[in-house]
Amino acid sequence: MPELEDWFHRYNKWSFSKHRLWNECRRQYWYRYIGTALRTSDEVDVARLKALRGLTPRAALEGMLVHDAIEKQMDRFARGMTVNEELAAKHLVSEMAKFTGTPRDKIIEFHNGVEQPENYFERVQDGGIGKLGTFFAKIWPRIEGSEHLRHEKFDEVTVGDVVATVKVDLACRMADDTIVVYDWKTGREDPAYESELQLGAYVLWASRYYSAAPEKVRSELVYLATGNVRRHEFSAEQLDRVGLLIVSDFKRRNSSYEMGAFSPDPGPWKCQGCRFATVCPHSLHGEAPGGGP
Repeated sequence: MPELEDWFHRYNKWSFSKHRLWNECRRQYWYRYIGTALRTSDEVDVARLKALRGLTPRAALEGMLVHDAIEKQMDRFARGMTVNEELAAKHLVSEMAKFTGTPRDKIIEFHNGVEQPENYFERVQDGGIGKLGTFFAKIWPRIEGSEHLRHEKFDEVTVGDVVATVKVDLACRMADDTIVVYDWKTGREDPAYESELQLGAYVLWASRYYSAAPEKVRSELVYLATGNVRRHEFSAEQLDRVGLLIVSDFKRRNSSYEMGAFSPDPGPWKCQGCRFATVCPHSLHGEAPGGGP
């Protein structure tokens, strides 16, 4: 059994992001969550893995900037202050500047050899500001006047002997005492990408944290490209099933920490967007033609 740092066991909890990466490529999961926790290794350069872990996916940059800009305005909402679209847009532009100077050191695909598309950062900025405009025009009026409860904090819910972590974009209590957990989506609206496991984990946490009956909690997916909102509700029985999935998923991922137990699942486009493509011997990132999908 590999010798892992003490902090690994303190932070080894279930999360939807871990679940998603495990299903995408188990070897990438190992590099990110286990390889970086090794005390010593003859197989990998642990320091190199830790450095690569900080890269940002090209497709996720706009969403990350939009989430961060909204978060700063939710800080104001939590303090009873007026939210401000102009301040949000300025924050987005300021944060994006951290990526423009050395994109190959910041963006996964550029680090992996993809040529930076023309006007890439300009398009990211325009798209992000547009989504902020949608948030303030169509979504904020639904939230304004509700009671702020929580936003962008790591929280935990215990299911059996497994601790699950969640980080909701925003949780509010409405006038009818219903708790709404919001999840901002900056990508395209496609039900195929919606996960009952992720949304159920949010509702499970909220119902426990606020001692609320499941019927008094719901999750809302907010698509900032269109302003459309998709509402999800869960019964007590459905939440029980979510809990069972969390426990089985966690135990499956922790049955071994040996690298060989985490099989690679390479593909040119997938590897091109992998943080660890330049150190993984199975990577096919060099076989992806052009600038990517």
